[in-house]
Amino acid sequence: MGTLKVNLNDRVQRAPRYTSKSVADYFANSKLEWWKPNSEYYNQQTRVIGQWLKKLNPKSVLELGSGFGRISELLDKLPDAEFTLVDINKKALGVLGKKFPHREVVSSNISDFAFKEKKHDLIVAVEVLVHIPDIEDLVKKIHSSLTDKGVLITSITPDTWYQANWSRTPITHRGINEREFEDFISQYFNFIKINKSDNNQLITYLLEKK
Repeated sequence: MGTLKVNLNDRVQRAPRYTSKSVADYFANSKLEWWKPNSEYYNQQTRVIGQWLKKLNPKSVLELGSGFGRISELLDKLPDAEFTLVDINKKALGVLGKKFPHREVVSSNISDFAFKEKKHDLIVAVEVLVHIPDIEDLVKKIHSSLTDKGVLITSITPDTWYQANWSRTPITHRGINEREFEDFISQYFNFIKINKSDNNQLITYLLEKK
């Protein structure tokens, strides 16, 4: 079975450690106490994305899965850019609202997010795809929502990393086959930059719409 489409909700329902009916329900209500992306590998990713952003000049930016604003802080520094943040988690939305009171913060399940007719120059979805049941569908929506030569910054965690480091079946997330993902996304985007963390946990992409 491919890793770009998978029924994550069944995994949540079968897992005794989670009582949520779906991944979306879990992420909406979880306090996310386990989510602490402050290791050197996440810091490395943040630095790389910051360097990429310095060479971009987008006027309209959309971030899917903003979390507690790790990447949002970089995007907020872009000059003259309209910036919309999207997340489903109640705790994260509260943090984002306080950090970025001058920005539009939207509460939405990313899989069901209603992309507006207005096109974006830059869409960011970092550490998001591992939680999406149908990655192909989301990538197609992102592609349609970008301006000509618009840019996507996204990332995956390879399934090989999970196999080596996760002793039990992942529940609300799972690794993505690197080759499968790149073969698929190359139909819609040109690869500009690819960065792999030193521990091979995070592969981050700078992509340009075809």
